[in-house]
Amino acid sequence: MLRQAIYLAEQLLTSCSEYPACLSMAYDELTFIFQAGDTDSRFVEWILDKVSSPFADKYMLQHSELPGIQQDMARKGGIQPVLELCHISDTDDESVMLDLFGHLIHVTDQKRKKSIIPLCSTFNLLQVCERQMNDGSLEGVDALLMCGIILFDLKNMETVLEDWPLDHEELACHLLYTTINWFRETINCFSVVDHDESIHKILIQRLKELSLLEALLNVLLERVPQFTPLELQASSLLEKDTAFTPQLAIKPAITSSAVITSSPLVAQDSDNESTSTTQTAATGTSKRVNAASKQNTPRKLTVDTLRPYLRPIKIQTLVLLESAAREDELRLSVSDINYLLQDIAVKLEAKLGSPMPAFFGKKKANPMDAIMDRDTGTSRMTSRDMMIEVKKNMISRRASRFHRFLFFFFLHIFLVFSDDAVPTQYSPGA
Repeated sequence: MLRQAIYLAEQLLTSCSEYPACLSMAYDELTFIFQAGDTDSRFVEWILDKVSSPFADKYMLQHSELPGIQQDMARKGGIQPVLELCHISDTDDESVMLDLFGHLIHVTDQKRKKSIIPLCSTFNLLQVCERQMNDGSLEGVDALLMCGIILFDLKNMETVLEDWPLDHEELACHLLYTTINWFRETINCFSVVDHDESIHKILIQRLKELSLLEALLNVLLERVPQFTPLELQASSLLEKDTAFTPQLAIKPAITSSAVITSSPLVAQDSDNESTSTTQTAATGTSKRVNAASKQNTPRKLTVDTLRPYLRPIKIQTLVLLESAAREDELRLSVSDINYLLQDIAVKLEAKLGSPMPAFFGKKKANPMDAIMDRDTGTSRMTSRDMMIEVKKNMISRRASRFHRFLFFFFLHIFLVFSDDAVPTQYSPGA
């Protein structure tokens, strides 16, 4: 059985290797399998060996390598690499950092997708294998929670972006969007070891930094209304999201990103869709341009419209709400609690809310399906299992009655006004 499992896994990973969207889904499915049942430790170890070393070699750099990267980019001009959001207390030349910059800037669109789309899913699989092989400990990968990320100068973004070419403004959007996804995934993964005080503090800090990153992304989106996340340019993710159909932009910054309308196109695969989409869109460009010109008030693109397509916040992160009952200097604010509960409330509404009424026996599209489809574990839970999971991760008995009341109050508000918490389908330029 072990040989058959390894053979099937090898076939799966080999078949998906050229299709980053499929590879990402395969990693998430394997993660779900490992979390759902008792898997042979030899198979988990084989997957860990298959994922761990390539991940470190591909995405991680040492601090000593940063000056060389900065010198090289200074000669090329445009967006410049800066180490940001680092929480490693004693940094030295051997300390690690996550290199998002090198996978997005001055690389081909094909390499960009192959690197960025599976990033969070790869880490998700890596951490669940690490926990199963080390009795629930994530000590072997805790540097990934605290390490800095090679981005750009976040504090002075509005100043330095004036010197960027147009395509670098869009690439900066990709950098911020990917970092937001990365932080959401690390918060999900490390919340299971929240009892570690040092881990807990970093998780709270990362949660607060998410608000900063989203505010910066909103600023950039005003300048780049045609922005489309890389994973939404992949045909395998477009089957249910017909609103996300890449087409030719009138003035595209990057040929792969485009203004998106509601008319569907058929793409080939996650690496070759740029060519096929361009050829298909060229036949109807004039019609779409004329249709777009008739729109007097195009929908504004913001982080909220992209939120259903970010990595989901999982129910296990509710343990962070216990921070409100602690006497720490770093505590959750109301906006932090708001951020956590927003995704959780959408999941509860999707599972526990009344079904949407059908019209003439035809099921209407539910805007919450986009979020549920990207949360493999939650989408397969029954309503009862979800409530058990919520109860298990709620505020502990150490919390005061006030903090318990605060939790249920916010949850009630989100469930009552869930329509406001669920963004409409994203369709910039439509």
